[in-house]
Amino acid sequence: MTTRITSAEYESAGTIRCAHCWDHHATHIEVSHTHYHDPIEHIVVCAECAHLAGLVLCNACADEAVLVRSGAASCEMTPVYAPNELVDGRCAKHIAPRLQPALTSDVSSPTARAG
Repeated sequence: MTTRITSAEYESAGTIRCAHCWDHHATHIEVSHTHYHDPIEHIVVCAECAHLAGLVLCNACADEAVLVRSGAASCEMTPVYAPNELVDGRCAKHIAPRLQPALTSDVSSPTARAG
């Protein structure tokens, strides 16, 4: 599992704190559709703040976790996305298997059959 690094300013007392509500532990990490976390553009937040920020889950990532490190603290967090990062409610990791059969099975045209 790849560890995502976020700003050390979110670490306090051995835990990672929500970027918007310091009293809450961060449980969600914002990532791009390719699961990349940019510490400058993306946030780590609690579930409530993730909902208020309009961040959404990938329909297929519901049970997945991302290992996150901030300073000396590390924990597993749920990946969340800006709505425009998802295609049909799925990230790039989970949309590719759905697209692949459609791309490879359409050999109905004479050009495709000719090879």
